[in-house]
Amino acid sequence: MKFFGIICLLLIYNFPLKAEQTPGSMGMELDALPWLTGGYYVSGWYGVDHLKYRAVAAQINVPASFVKNGFKDHEITAYALILDYFPKNNFKGIWYGAGFEKWQSSITNKSDNINKEFDHTVFTAGLGYVWHISDVLYLNPWAALHMLISGEEKISVGNRTYQQDTIIPSASIKLGWIF
Repeated sequence: MKFFGIICLLLIYNFPLKAEQTPGSMGMELDALPWLTGGYYVSGWYGVDHLKYRAVAAQINVPASFVKNGFKDHEITAYALILDYFPKNNFKGIWYGAGFEKWQSSITNKSDNINKEFDHTVFTAGLGYVWHISDVLYLNPWAALHMLISGEEKISVGNRTYQQDTIIPSASIKLGWIF
């Protein structure tokens, strides 16, 4: 997946510029946070009117400082369908979004080195701001709250119980490319 991201970045720098993003546009985004943790993030989107439909695949290795005491190696692989609303035309400026995610997670108990896999269905609500660098490249800082709607909150991992938070905040910045 990392190789795919590198190829996408190379394509971004070699793709010809176009004058204006129009309704019916498509693009993709790469998010910094998962890449910085050794994971990946890629999303494809299609936008029409003020709505942007996004499909996301991501994997994050939760930094050790954010993993609950007594556990290690917390990984989350997420698949999401998100709908974003832009008050302005051409998918610029502030946006508000919501959607559903499927999280496939694993975590390891530090004391006995037992690993446990578990799944959650998550409702996500967020907002961000699209700032164009050029006609085809943009930066998209964002923040979101992820709320568990199904799956276990208390996960038995060896001789310990991992308590999954029911609301998880996140924030990062994405680099976007308009086709």
